Amino acid sequence: MPILVFVTGTVNNSSIIDSATGQPVYNVSTPSGLGNNTTSVFNTQGNVVGQFKPGFLHDTVTRRGQTTRVSEWLVKKKIFARARQFVASNGKEYKWVFEWDIRGDKGVKLFECAMGRQVAHAHRKAFTQWSFSSSKAMSIDVSPDVLEILDDIVLSFIICESMTEQEETSAIVSSTT
Repeated sequence: MPILVFVTGTVNNSSIIDSATGQPVYNVSTPSGLGNNTTSVFNTQGNVVGQFKPGFLHDTVTRRGQTTRVSEWLVKKKIFARARQFVASNGKEYKWVFEWDIRGDKGVKLFECAMGRQVAHAHRKAFTQWSFSSSKAMSIDVSPDVLEILDDIVLSFIICESMTEQEETSAIVSSTT
């Protein structure tokens, strides 16, 4: 199972490497400062494979030159659920499911909806009120039989993780005020 590792540990600005070879696979970039907050995912040839733009009214995602609302591509089937489903470029539906354990460690599993089988497992950075944990790098373990949709897997994970980090940060800020 190939393992992709976020070198810097931040989902919005990082090189993503293949852990077996150390070779870069993607580069993720989000400009800092006010104005353009679009996260772009580039392949090793420098081509944009996807973009995520948070917005005031709605967030957008651009894949293969087509821009749509994130809520239309990464669909929440239940209003308070964290799980999100999407149709990948191979026409199949996949679902990211967030998991929690007693230690507070978090991970996200990707399932192929029709077969119910797990095809990827992402290891998130642990986030607490005080700091990000640095004990383990953020990574995605991907089943070899879904490498054809790797762009979709990486982009959808980055969006889910960005949105979750924003929700967690907002919850912490509101709990301290």
